[in-house]
Amino acid sequence: MRNNCVSPTVLTESTAYQPYFPGFTPVRAAEVARAYLRAMANPVTGRLLKLHKTDG
Repeated sequence: MRNNCVSPTVLTESTAYQPYFPGFTPVRAAEVARAYLRAMANPVTGRLLKLHKTDG
């Protein structure tokens, strides 16, 4: 069994939720999907794949 976690902040497409994540730059859903694919396609386990952007 493998255990990985994908942890995005708020999605670019979820504009209604963005006020609840002040100070975070939204992440596109396509990038979150790629992270899930990476978590499933690699043999690593026990990883937290953080998805966050910074301005800059």
